[in-house]
Amino acid sequence: MPGGVGTTADYKLHKLRRNSLVPFFSKRNILTLENLIAEKVDQLCGVIETHASTETPVNLSDLFFALSNDVMTNFLFSHQVDVLGDEKDAATLRHNSHNLLQGVHLNRHFPLIPDLMESLPEFISKPMMPSSLLDMHELFGLKSE
Repeated sequence: MPGGVGTTADYKLHKLRRNSLVPFFSKRNILTLENLIAEKVDQLCGVIETHASTETPVNLSDLFFALSNDVMTNFLFSHQVDVLGDEKDAATLRHNSHNLLQGVHLNRHFPLIPDLMESLPEFISKPMMPSSLLDMHELFGLKSE
């Protein structure tokens, strides 16, 4: 996102923006999440125990992603989600997030690509979109014009 904290090129401007986020991560503010974190860790332990009792493999990457996603979504947006409650959704979301973040590097060096894709009619751009982006559009109900 142009102008965002992660894309700011100038060090002083980045530091100024980063410092404005510091209060969100204060010890007092994080302690308000203690109960939620404890609940999510208990839920994670329950999922692992289920896999252990049925002797089925567990993808810890998906589960840790889901746990952190649930906690951070609540913290940042005051919205409770339960990605940890559905391992299939957790795997899909982790995979999609990974794929979309890989595209950030390409978009940074070739910023015209997203603009070009957005300017095309959906029937042309949709077949060229990665599945992870299509999933995100479906999740948020986005439509190309």
